[in-house]
Amino acid sequence: MIAFAGCSSAPSPAATPAELLVGEDCPDLVAGGTQVHFADGHGASLTAVTLGTGKTGVVLAHMSDGDVCGWLAYALQLAKGGYRAMVFYFHGYGTSSAGTDDSSLDGDVVAAAGYLRGHGVETIALVGASMGGTATVAAATELSPPPAVAISLSAPKFYQGVDALTAAGKLTVPVLYAVGQGDTDFTGQTQALYDATPASTGRTILIAPTTAHGTGMVGAPGSQVRDAMDKALRDHAPVAG
Repeated sequence: MIAFAGCSSAPSPAATPAELLVGEDCPDLVAGGTQVHFADGHGASLTAVTLGTGKTGVVLAHMSDGDVCGWLAYALQLAKGGYRAMVFYFHGYGTSSAGTDDSSLDGDVVAAAGYLRGHGVETIALVGASMGGTATVAAATELSPPPAVAISLSAPKFYQGVDALTAAGKLTVPVLYAVGQGDTDFTGQTQALYDATPASTGRTILIAPTTAHGTGMVGAPGSQVRDAMDKALRDHAPVAG
């Protein structure tokens, strides 16, 4: 389906492969999802796909050198488990429009969460990888009400004007950081984010025995990082009802 924020109309038919806006490189993974558009609040139009119908929503933010397909297999599993998962394109990526001077990566995450809340989601979890992980940490300090939990994988401390290191010191919600032990450009940065996060949040760090980066660490069910993510969601943002 294709849906537009702020518009009401009869249900749209399922999108054909030619109509896919998000996930066109992995159509089998989005076949049962709903294609949506929403504004970032600064003039940019963002595109996303939502999967599932639950009252607990999970926003999944992609990497700079990846796309939404990197998250979609995990999003499908979340949807099957009762969550409503959203995978979106940041402004300037994929089928989202270019940003304005006031657009920001963290603002995009906040806008994505706002869309879900405006469509029946009651509890929000924020999850991001690499660039998306940086944006997720910052967004977790800006979203009101705050998310139930934030999960950040292989995130740099700073990216495209987003200062996750400063934001980490302002976090008030549980956060899971994960990074590959062999992902040497990011292990120290992830440790720094963890160290900057107040202990009162219930912060957790996982340094996994892998060289994989970002969504590459999630893998199939049974992977160490995936298990930690699933536990963080169960503990802090369980499926409602």
